[in-house]
Amino acid sequence: MNRKPGANLTQRTNRRPVKWIIFIICSLLLVLLFFTGLKIYRIYGLLQNVRSDISFLENNLPSTASVNDAEELTKSLPKLDKDLASLRTEVQPWLWLSPFLRWVPNYGGDLSQARNLLELAQNLSISAQDAGQALEPIFEVTSNPATTSSVSGPSSLINQLSNEQTLLLKAQSEFRQARIVRGQLDINVLSPSIRNLITQKVDPAMNSMGDGLSLAISFPEVIGAGPGGSKTYLLLVQNEDELRPTGGFITAVGQLVLDQGHLLDLSFEDSGSLDNWSMPYPMAPWQLSQYMDSPVLILRDANWFPDFPSSVLYVKELYAYTHQTTVNGVIGFDQQFLIMLLQTMGPLNVAGVPYSITADNVVSYMRASKSPETGQQLSPGGDDKDFIRTIALAMVQKILTDNPSEWRSLSQTLLKALDERHLVLQLDNPDLESVLARRGWDGALRSDSGDFLTVIDSNVGFNKTNAVVSTSLTYDVDLTNLAAPVSNLLISHTNRAAADIPCAPRGGGVEITLEEYYPIDRCYWDYMRVYTPQGANLTSGTLQSVPASWMILDQAVPPQVDLLDESEPGLQGFGTLLVVPGGKTINTTMQFALPASRILLKDAATHSFAYDLTVRKQPGTLAIPFALRIHLPNNAILRSASQGGTVQGNNLLFQMNLNTDVNVEVVFSSP
Repeated sequence: MNRKPGANLTQRTNRRPVKWIIFIICSLLLVLLFFTGLKIYRIYGLLQNVRSDISFLENNLPSTASVNDAEELTKSLPKLDKDLASLRTEVQPWLWLSPFLRWVPNYGGDLSQARNLLELAQNLSISAQDAGQALEPIFEVTSNPATTSSVSGPSSLINQLSNEQTLLLKAQSEFRQARIVRGQLDINVLSPSIRNLITQKVDPAMNSMGDGLSLAISFPEVIGAGPGGSKTYLLLVQNEDELRPTGGFITAVGQLVLDQGHLLDLSFEDSGSLDNWSMPYPMAPWQLSQYMDSPVLILRDANWFPDFPSSVLYVKELYAYTHQTTVNGVIGFDQQFLIMLLQTMGPLNVAGVPYSITADNVVSYMRASKSPETGQQLSPGGDDKDFIRTIALAMVQKILTDNPSEWRSLSQTLLKALDERHLVLQLDNPDLESVLARRGWDGALRSDSGDFLTVIDSNVGFNKTNAVVSTSLTYDVDLTNLAAPVSNLLISHTNRAAADIPCAPRGGGVEITLEEYYPIDRCYWDYMRVYTPQGANLTSGTLQSVPASWMILDQAVPPQVDLLDESEPGLQGFGTLLVVPGGKTINTTMQFALPASRILLKDAATHSFAYDLTVRKQPGTLAIPFALRIHLPNNAILRSASQGGTVQGNNLLFQMNLNTDVNVEVVFSSP
């Protein structure tokens, strides 16, 4: 084979550029790898810092957050914000790739949500820092009484919140953006540790932070220090010794007027003096008409409705019959609320009372004040509720003048009273209305998912016998047939009044002179309502027959259950009358066929079921014993359950007291 001269030289010459190109490409790749490695190293270091910050949050934010936890959040996030800003700067050019990294093992879900995770954390951090800056003087004085702070009393507190409205509104705007980002976050694709952090720590903290911001922004307006001027609130003094749906019989109605945070007026009137018979009163609910001979609804019975917002509508309307006053909200409270305040505030010195009023004696003092001394009668036209104003005025004055270092304990007491529904609120403020509804502090009766139970007792006996009546509940839920779940409810009422007291209704012809003005030692007339999920059907029950001689209209009441049409959202109500003689216990049972599609949430992918139950506490009641039994299907595998349950084979048993609303969730799989 003949070769042309210079052919090898030409080939060698042609190869040299190729080698140089390969060399340059390899060099560039090495440089790129070096800088990529350096970038990854920096990102890794920043991720470690963020992980450390997150670990700190996990260890310091409680699972069940309260409004006060917003303070802890504001202290915990600044370092995280700094580390996140650095991390975001490093990864910003690459964030567009994150949605395409779902395939990466273990952390692909986290990478795919990186943009949302970073934005959520940064929005929260900025919001928390703005809020912390605005509220720092308040946090200082409540957490450390010895700290010198610009906030030294109620007036300076109002000024602090009013002056920082711009910063608080900025924090709220950033927080609302965080809520939007949280809604866009696909929680199901995240790794377990990040998912648990979001759902168990961040979400509760966000709820607290959002509510805290709403409270801080709205507080000046609520206490009459905003552009709207002074505010007037109705105070419903509810006596749980005569239990009614929203806390107790409305024994008195007060008017609280606040201007610039100062008490402008505080007055109370006996509810019986607030009738104006020249006005057209609405017809009373049929139970009041039939069992109490009350054909029209008057103010003192206006809280007959278990939904507090519904009762408030009637309260405002009927109060306007005698007072042409613009009302900005309604506040209901019971005797236990006063006890809780006195436990926090300490004894009160009340004018005209020779001893200090304490948490231990306030109820006995009020009961005695409602009756004249032995052998005496009430003065004609006398105000037998003046003692309420005396106590309330002493409390308000002490709150307004006490050391601000006690505000934290007082705020915790108020939150506890709201959670336990010894205090219920309706405020004409849109921001706060949403907070009250979310926290259940508005006393609304509602449910839109899961199983639901509440038992509402209403004393219709013209007496204060609830002072000696105890109640207990047992709820038995049978899920063995997943297509047709059923439940059995047992309600026990025990009356510790004397056994020889006759069950004679008011005007029944039998005279009882004992406790004429504050009758406790009596039979207990109770119209009891039970609310279950919409779609539940009553299948059977054990009820009481009430003889005619025990009824005010001399008409016997058969053992019946009334199907109630009260239009409570997502709920079905059932009612029955029972009378519990002194020294007796009356047991009432009701069996229900439950709507499977509502109370059981099925996950087809895992063949698991979630049963969720909410038990709502009636306002005005104390710690009612509650027992819950849940029967799972045979061969069911329990995946998770709320704390406090005891496993007994295929059954779960919960024993608790209804101090507050209770939520129980059980997740199980069934072959």
